[in-house]
Amino acid sequence: MPKKSDKKNLFTLSQDYVHEIIKECREQNALATDLLEDFFEEGPEEICVLHALPYVVEIMWLNRNILEIMLKEVDDAIYHENEDTEEEEYVILEETIYHLQALLISRYQSNINLNKISYSVSLH
Repeated sequence: MPKKSDKKNLFTLSQDYVHEIIKECREQNALATDLLEDFFEEGPEEICVLHALPYVVEIMWLNRNILEIMLKEVDDAIYHENEDTEEEEYVILEETIYHLQALLISRYQSNINLNKISYSVSLH
């Protein structure tokens, strides 16, 4: 019976990209918090609030999870120098990349859904 390989695939992300994601998560959560405050001032029974509230909360949850992953990668960083750009990059496990990818895609979709009902948690 063949042995399951313990070899793990590794990926790299540029430091700029990682820090951009961290900044974006924090900005979106700050704007989402402001939006929630506005919702509660308007009253949760308002129909527009009822439609937008789940997306805002979902975006906050997704950002929290993305931040948790990214900050762990920064704190426990393994670096690799990109031979083409000569920039330091973070080395990240394949399973972490897949998890991060799923969260980022979900956040993107939630932002689209929120935009469809004329709300946003992005800086313009």
